[in-house]
Amino acid sequence: MHKLEALFWGILAALAALVIEFIILIIHQSITVQTPAVGLTYGISLAVFVEEFFKYTVIWKISLKEKSVTTVFLNAFLVGVGFSLIEIALNILNRPDSWRTLFPAYLGLFLIHTATASILGYYFASQKKRLLKNNILVFLLIIFWHFCFNLAVMYKISYLAIYFVLLALLALLFLSFFKLKNSSLRSL
Repeated sequence: MHKLEALFWGILAALAALVIEFIILIIHQSITVQTPAVGLTYGISLAVFVEEFFKYTVIWKISLKEKSVTTVFLNAFLVGVGFSLIEIALNILNRPDSWRTLFPAYLGLFLIHTATASILGYYFASQKKRLLKNNILVFLLIIFWHFCFNLAVMYKISYLAIYFVLLALLALLFLSFFKLKNSSLRSL
């Protein structure tokens, strides 16, 4: 798979997630929620689930076609980049005047989507047998990370703290990837 193709699949996954989120939003408006906080948490939970489901599906399909550990991981990273670029572009289109003041939020979006996609890439690249239990656990893990990120942004936790955690996660993933890549090369 060409690298631009993986980026394109990330863009398509983001657009598909957006359509489903709009449908859920339309349906959800007819449901009355007693407190705004419950409604917001419910909405964030659904959005995170939908976004991560589409990333998971795209990266899983890529991993079925590709045999190289490097290709699976890097394509997953690019899916995350494509996904985040669409989300950032839509945010900028929605608030064109404030892109400079919202740059920290956009960087956070980029980091969370590339981190969760990289987790999936690492998982699929490192697994010989994909057990349903493990698939569910990794899916719940990325949902947890993304949900925590959204809550941190919503409750205005320092962007510096959020960046530190996300960059540490990405660094750990890349170190793990290189260890995995080197071990797979030695086994050839």
